[in-house]
Amino acid sequence: MEIYQDWISRYRIDGFRVDTAKHVDDAFWRHFIPAILAHARAVGIPDFYLFGEAYALTPKALGR
Repeated sequence: MEIYQDWISRYRIDGFRVDTAKHVDDAFWRHFIPAILAHARAVGIPDFYLFGEAYALTPKALGR
């Protein structure tokens, strides 16, 4: 987690693209996303973007 927060602070990046989103456990995302968004806001980046690539055909899977 710290490396991603450091990148935000140091390089002022305003978003992450996560190519492997579907391969990571949902519990991780429930922790990671709020922490990253809070850190970005704390360093003055209120509109930080996170988006992931996932492939699924069912509405339930797409809604995750």
